[in-house]
Amino acid sequence: MAKVLGVSGMELLERASFLQTLGECAADARSGDGRLVLVSGESGMGKTALLEAFQRQTSKDRWLWGACDGLLTPRPLGPLFDIASQAGGELATLCHAGAARDRLFTAFLAEIDSSAPFTVTVIEDVHWADEATLDLLSFAGRRLGRMRALLLATYRDDELADDHPLRRVLGDLATQRATRRMRLPPLSEEAVRALAGEREVDVGELYRVTGGNPFYVSEIMEAGWPAVPPTVREMVAARLARLSTGTRRAVEVAAVIGARVDLSLLSSVPEDPSVDECLASGILVADGNGVRFRHELVRMAVEAGIPPYRQTELHVRLLAALEETRRRRSGSARAPCRGRREREGGPAARAGGGPAFGRAGRSPRGRGPVRAGAAVRQQARPAGAGGPAGGRGGGVCAAGPLGGDGKCAARRAGAAASAWR
Repeated sequence: MAKVLGVSGMELLERASFLQTLGECAADARSGDGRLVLVSGESGMGKTALLEAFQRQTSKDRWLWGACDGLLTPRPLGPLFDIASQAGGELATLCHAGAARDRLFTAFLAEIDSSAPFTVTVIEDVHWADEATLDLLSFAGRRLGRMRALLLATYRDDELADDHPLRRVLGDLATQRATRRMRLPPLSEEAVRALAGEREVDVGELYRVTGGNPFYVSEIMEAGWPAVPPTVREMVAARLARLSTGTRRAVEVAAVIGARVDLSLLSSVPEDPSVDECLASGILVADGNGVRFRHELVRMAVEAGIPPYRQTELHVRLLAALEETRRRRSGSARAPCRGRREREGGPAARAGGGPAFGRAGRSPRGRGPVRAGAAVRQQARPAGAGGPAGGRGGGVCAAGPLGGDGKCAARRAGAAASAWR
């Protein structure tokens, strides 16, 4: 396995071929055949680490770095101002003077096309770019082929919705002679084993949970398994915060359901957004007739961030949805002979009891909260456990707005979901 050193001397595994490609692009650019390299990959895949490793290999060249930020109000041409502060000269003067955009774009090309030393320019995280920065990328991409310059742009391809402005720019740049694309894949299980080193860890489980994402693997190694690393929880929380309230709640429902989510089950626990909006977030991906989390570790982080009272509420709603689905399917199968069986006092005269749920399916009829509470097996409740032991409704082993045993609801929902799937 080819190995190179990344940040702080840590190994970058399975990235040697990408460094070689970057070296070839730099050689073309030095000869006057400029290159725009679009480096993509999901968050944590090591895009910046790759470019920093390449910088150490080309330490004699001049490097200029700019970055887009995930701000609520993006800085207009923020990366250009970053680059100008490093380059100085006319570009910096024009930026400070608030010059017109066409003058700024022309000055940028003149700066990176300087005869000596050879310049490598980086614009990071263009998935957060404002419209003016995307225009700068298009402007430069159409002209680099006749210049002595190398422009590297990174972006997270898992965060691009179908209508994201960057998609149109990428489509336009794809036809340009100077453009090259480079997508960083996840690490293989062999590479994950190498990162684990001598630590006592189930490498197969580590690979399954992280999906080979280098950042997730390194953070788990640092924090210790099976805890969800605080850095991962914070990163996932920040990503959820950028979603609408409805989409965020739907993702939470999916996290409670499990690793793979049946669409009919997800839609039966209603939240505001459509499934398409959940997929557009990049946290969920299509999987056959259902959806799943891109990484199990992300699902765990989402679930860990749900307040206990809401987890209980979701478990109760999930169990009610599963019971309703079982009831509809069972009723449909018995429809032709329902009347006769009811007259004879047969199974159709009872309110449940399919093989997937056993006795838990025999619950009282009802609607709304009553239905949700009754979907959980009733049992005696000790005095003081959320209500009178012998009072009306006091024997429901469920927790909702009225209180109760949330762990019971979680166990019942989990078992029922597994049986339903």
